[in-house]
Amino acid sequence: MRKQKCFFFYYIGQVRIYKGESYDILKESYVIFICTFDFFEKGRSVYEFENVCLEDSEIKLNDGTHKIFLNTKGDKSDINEELKSLLEYFDGSEPESELTRRIDRKVIAARKNERWRREYMSLQMEMNLKYREGLKDGMKAGEEKGQENTNKLIKILLKEKRYDDLEKSAQDIEYQNKLMKEYKIID
Repeated sequence: MRKQKCFFFYYIGQVRIYKGESYDILKESYVIFICTFDFFEKGRSVYEFENVCLEDSEIKLNDGTHKIFLNTKGDKSDINEELKSLLEYFDGSEPESELTRRIDRKVIAARKNERWRREYMSLQMEMNLKYREGLKDGMKAGEEKGQENTNKLIKILLKEKRYDDLEKSAQDIEYQNKLMKEYKIID
C-alpha cells in the first residue's frame, strides 16, 4: 500500500548501443521517488542509493544509475533552500521559489489541457481500480490467514484439553490473540 502513495518519476535515456560502440555514450540515469511519507522511517529528507556489491560494500558498480527517495516529511535542516521549497510544494504548500512557481505554472497549464486531463483521469481511474483490487485481495488473504491461525489454535487447545480457554477465546478476540502469541502462531 505504501508504494502506491509514492509519486514515481522516472527517466532513462533510451540509447541503443551497437556492436563496436563505446559505453561512454550511455548517460547518467535517475529514478526519483517523491513521497509524502517517510518510506524508510529514518527521518531524512533525502535517501540516495547506488549499486553496491552485497558481499563487499567497497565494490561499487559505478554504472551511472541513481535512485533517490525524497521525503516531504523529513528533517530539512541539512538540505538547501531550493530543495526544501520543492519538498514543501510537493507536500501542498504554496510555491515560494522560482522553480516551484515554474512547476506550478506547468501544473496549472497541464490541468487546463483537455487531452492531458482525459489521460490523467484514465490513469487515475486505472490506479483506483488497481487499488480496490489490491485492497480486496489483501482483505481476502488476511481473512484466510486469520482463519488458518484460528484453526491452528483450536487444534492445539483441543489437543491439550484446554476447553475453557477454547470457549473464552471464541468470545474474546484479545484473549484469542494472547493465546496465539503464547503458541507463537502470530508475533
